Amino acid sequence: MDFKLNLPEKFNAADYFVDRNIREGRADKVAVLCEDRQLTYGQVQAGVNRVGNGLRSLGVRMEERVALLLLDTEVYPQAFFGAIKIGASRSASIP
Repeated sequence: MDFKLNLPEKFNAADYFVDRNIREGRADKVAVLCEDRQLTYGQVQAGVNRVGNGLRSLGVRMEERVALLLLDTEVYPQAFFGAIKIGASRSASIP
């Protein structure tokens, strides 16, 4: 069985999963639930941009690895997509 993905030549998962939702008018919709906390797409995007800009200010460049050592909370998707957004890749998760 053949399976074919129709992805553009340049694809950024942060753009698809976060920024696209902003463009499509979901900035105020809940994107992340973690215990009694919740973040909207707008709040997630702001966190993603802060992380991405912070990584760039530290000198992280495209295709460099970034280790994410944090708990599985509402901060994780912001850190994960922040690294992805600037073109860095994250290191493998440690269970």
